[in-house]
Amino acid sequence: MIFPVSKYEGININLCVVPVVILHNCQYFGLNVDDELNWKQHIDYLKLIKFVGIFYKIINKLPSSVLKTIYFAFVHRHLLYGIELYANTATTNLHKLIILNNRLLVTSETTSALQYKLCMIMYTIHFGLAPLYITELVSTVAAQTSRPGLRSADTTNYVQPPTRTEFGKRAFSYAGPAVWNSLPDNLRRSPTINSFKRKLNTYLFISAYS
Repeated sequence: MIFPVSKYEGININLCVVPVVILHNCQYFGLNVDDELNWKQHIDYLKLIKFVGIFYKIINKLPSSVLKTIYFAFVHRHLLYGIELYANTATTNLHKLIILNNRLLVTSETTSALQYKLCMIMYTIHFGLAPLYITELVSTVAAQTSRPGLRSADTTNYVQPPTRTEFGKRAFSYAGPAVWNSLPDNLRRSPTINSFKRKLNTYLFISAYS
């Protein structure tokens, strides 16, 4: 039970002649329990801000799959422990924790976010919705096929220019076709950009967690 401070001030409780000390906060099985049960102490104890700094330092050095493994190993398990208790606090108390966790999720999903942007640009190119200066950066396999009867003449694939360096693979002329060609053909042939967005979100989500 929780009582206002004024109710228990001045009350002395002894247990076997040993005085019971009133604490405003204590740690119990990994949970920081405060006397008002607002769980502010426990939320601050999680200290996700230190993980945000670490993730931003390694974001460009590790692949998305490794970042996810680190997130679930060092962050997610701490968030889940005791969440049935501390998550019942006011939303204002959880706001900072939610913001920090979202930052971590964004950094661990950077690859998927980049793939999404590249796919959206490639869709606009494929259906003639992109500016000419972007369209000229890539070309279809069909456009470079001299024999119309070949199967490649009916493909939605784009040409990936040869490159030997990782820096070269970051260029849009390579990265755009590479991501687009990896998509299922029925997804690439979506009739509207809105239907393409819906299908693409589903596809990337399944790919990220499968």
